[in-house]
Amino acid sequence: MVPVAPSLIDKFSSGEEVRIAGLGDSLTYGWMVERGFFDRFVDALERRFPEAKISRQNHGIPGDTSEGGLARLDEVLAWRPQAVIVEFGLNDCFLSVPPGEVGRLQSLLARRIQEAGGTPVLCTSCPLLDAGEMKIVDPYYQAIREAAQAAKAALADLDRVWRETVPITAEYFLEDGIHPSDRGHEIMSRGLLSLFI
Repeated sequence: MVPVAPSLIDKFSSGEEVRIAGLGDSLTYGWMVERGFFDRFVDALERRFPEAKISRQNHGIPGDTSEGGLARLDEVLAWRPQAVIVEFGLNDCFLSVPPGEVGRLQSLLARRIQEAGGTPVLCTSCPLLDAGEMKIVDPYYQAIREAAQAAKAALADLDRVWRETVPITAEYFLEDGIHPSDRGHEIMSRGLLSLFI
């Protein structure tokens, strides 16, 4: 976990308007759950900083990839968000995009957000219920960690937070063993929130 800059956190307590965008796939969108981790995270920020003026835009699209996120980035940046939560990787993996290419794309995403004056937060996604599938996903999450380091961006390592917080059991997943349940999204939102408080 690499925290965000203190200057961004100061905006919450000062009462300034803060715009936060979520750019990602079905997990950001909140597919088949009451609320996804991104919206739960912003809800928690609002409770933590009741004096803050927080606005959000959720740009999660089920099935999207790092390349797709880069193609949609101008639309996100047109809103001038102070922070962009970036969450991709699982669809890249399932489409056999090489991990190195995912790392390159995510590093580029982070730098484009920085150039626009925003704070990028790169995220690993959740672990998977099947251990064999998780071994395939692991190199992608490592590529995201390295991309955050290369771009000097904040990292929300939600995969590691989950593994260190709760067991990888079926109650935290939907039937496919890939998408988190509401309980899984709550674990992810807490991990993301820890970077901001």
